[in-house]
Amino acid sequence: MNESKKIPTLKQRHMFGKVYSKAAFKSTKGVVVYCLKNYDRKRTVLGISVSKKRGNAVVRNRTRRIIKEAYRGLYGKLKKGYIIVITARQACTLYKTYDVEKELIYALDSLKLFVE
Repeated sequence: MNESKKIPTLKQRHMFGKVYSKAAFKSTKGVVVYCLKNYDRKRTVLGISVSKKRGNAVVRNRTRRIIKEAYRGLYGKLKKGYIIVITARQACTLYKTYDVEKELIYALDSLKLFVE
């Protein structure tokens, strides 16, 4: 994927609820990754959730940007047709991009989302 293109994102609240209730998930120290097959799309969609418990708006937005940047490098290697929701845990607010990327690789590999 071209680095300048935007990553498709999940915006609808009801879709987050659907993913949380029906999806397979993998937890790590810093993030929880939920994965649900998306039958009506040919692309993988990303949703990021950072609770208000994680800090003020500055901390939450920084955490969101770090997760998105870590995911951006992995996007081209993922299978198409999934909804992926990444939820930040408290430890994630202190992580750098490469720390989040390592955890995402572990979680996404456990969920068998990488193209062989």
